[in-house]
Amino acid sequence: MSIDQESRKPVRPRPRIAITLGDPNGVGPEIVLKCLSDSRLMKFFDPIIVGSAEVLRKHAEVLELPLPELQVVEEVPERITPERLVVVDVTGGKAPEVEFGKITAEGGKLAMESVRRAVQLCLDGRADAMVTAPISKEAISLAGYKDPGHTEFIARLTGTRRYTMMMVSDDLRIGLVTGHIPIWDVPKRVTRQAILETIEIIHDSLIQDFGIDRPKIAVLGLNPHAGDGGVLGREENETIIPALEEARRRGYLVFGPFPADSFFGIGAYRLYDAVVAMYHDQGLIPFKTLAFESGVNYTAGLPIVRTSPDHGTATTSPDRARHRRGVCGARSIWPSTSPAAARSANRRRRLLLLRQRRHECGHSRAGGRALQPAGPRVRPGDGLRRLRSLGPLRAPPDPAVSAGCAVGARTRVRDRLAGAGAAAAGTLPLSSQRSLGGHAGGGPREGRPCG
Repeated sequence: MSIDQESRKPVRPRPRIAITLGDPNGVGPEIVLKCLSDSRLMKFFDPIIVGSAEVLRKHAEVLELPLPELQVVEEVPERITPERLVVVDVTGGKAPEVEFGKITAEGGKLAMESVRRAVQLCLDGRADAMVTAPISKEAISLAGYKDPGHTEFIARLTGTRRYTMMMVSDDLRIGLVTGHIPIWDVPKRVTRQAILETIEIIHDSLIQDFGIDRPKIAVLGLNPHAGDGGVLGREENETIIPALEEARRRGYLVFGPFPADSFFGIGAYRLYDAVVAMYHDQGLIPFKTLAFESGVNYTAGLPIVRTSPDHGTATTSPDRARHRRGVCGARSIWPSTSPAAARSANRRRRLLLLRQRRHECGHSRAGGRALQPAGPRVRPGDGLRRLRSLGPLRAPPDPAVSAGCAVGARTRVRDRLAGAGAAAAGTLPLSSQRSLGGHAGGGPREGRPCG
């Protein structure tokens, strides 16, 4: 759809977000039900559940959760009311079997068909964004799907070649050069072109989806201590540093490569708008340690807005499921819904601004009057801050979960943040930078910032 066509869509009072149920045997339907049990949700967006109404009913019955009145449809209605929950059923009227804790081909197929339908709703303009509940990669493989996960499947459905998985929280955003691949495949996939593409995708997403005009991006090394000048690996000197130099020539504000361990340990990530990690665990281990409770999986580079919780299916038996309420509470999926609405609003705003600028150019040549900007920008983190201002939800998470680790980690690094900032900005001598965790020689050095 063209920009002009997109900007002429009727503006809804609230965005519509398609929410898939994920694996029917996992935790997805449970966290969706817990999220929807809070009526305040309707103040932010109109939910459209994509999956199976029978799966929702089964989870509500076994887990003793409240079930809203369902409006089961095949096509999304023009008007959505808060009194009834719209469910787009993808089963064709069949009742799928729910086997708690089991990994089945039927469950994998239902999960992926829900994702396919949600993507189509977004492409057709029937939904403004989509949130995907967790799926089992083993189950979708049993169902015959070759895609390793959500991200790759959605990219294929939308015809997207350049994309990356980003983990997003209030003050931390991490993008990946390589995703769901074996660790022994990582070094040969970390190429100059792959690093440049990841930087470009994240840079564009920070501007378009997060409203950051001049983003600063930190890049991590691949080897311990970022190679330590080539002693512990050559990828930094031969691949990563040349890629960053090319990115700077293209005008991107990139810094690094930084040693991954000390970079997060001293809190240097706070100085940048995003961090580029070379492989999955290098980025996701620190992210889930620091922001497990509020973290969101966001796919950058797609033509649609897609978010997801940052955890898996948590498959378990129904007896154990009754006792996991503190672990898989409503907050598990709430942080995914509001950023989806915010990113959709930012994209719409940029489309309107682009159309207005075209109009201004035409009027300025004819002596016409320029239009005013199209509404306030949704700032990064607005969604999560707004949700937290509502107070506690009905099913607060167990404080023993990873949030405790995140608070502890942030407290430990607070008094070292000033030194971390000086090292990351390149205002400390090399000897001091190495004392804070090493330096590869490709980032800020010689007392002056890069870029």
